Amino acid sequence: GDCEMPPYVGVGRLMVVGAQDSRYGHAARTIPVKEDLLLVSSLPRFLGPGDRFQLPVTVFALYENPAAAEVTIHLEGPLSLLGPARQGIDFARGNSQDLHFEVQVDQAIGPARVRLEARAGNKSAVHETSVQVRAAAARIYGTQKRDIERGEQISLAVPDHGITGTNQARISVRRQPHLNFESRLQGLVRYPYGCIEQT
Repeated sequence: GDCEMPPYVGVGRLMVVGAQDSRYGHAARTIPVKEDLLLVSSLPRFLGPGDRFQLPVTVFALYENPAAAEVTIHLEGPLSLLGPARQGIDFARGNSQDLHFEVQVDQAIGPARVRLEARAGNKSAVHETSVQVRAAAARIYGTQKRDIERGEQISLAVPDHGITGTNQARISVRRQPHLNFESRLQGLVRYPYGCIEQT
């Protein structure tokens, strides 16, 4: 049957086992897996708001007489590009060339994605990486308490502190004083240095 292989470059091994009644057979073959044009890059595992970094990119032309190539970067999420989004390279000095893109992390959190595309003549390659932008500081909680008489109207301003994408607000109406257990429980659950037994 048909088989789809995930993105991979290297050596693969194809194995087949057959059986009929009490008879068995097998065959195996080593198959090189390669691309004419290959992109390699690496991102940090996590990013923080305000980080700035150089994204290294290596382009390999694994064929004879490679043409000049163009590498383009596309960013999604809280990332901004500092500098051009497209860079040209040639392979006059060898079949691999290095370049880098300058990236700035916004003052926000959330998932981000980096997509690199290389084109050389009619050959192309794509490399995609996802990364999480997360805050390094602990969460900050604040409360406002107001006594309300029957029939009274009040308005409460929602605070706009912290990093974009992290703010949450809740309102609760109670007859008894609010002991604010919820924020303490959430702080315990989100505490990054404990284990489940402690929680």
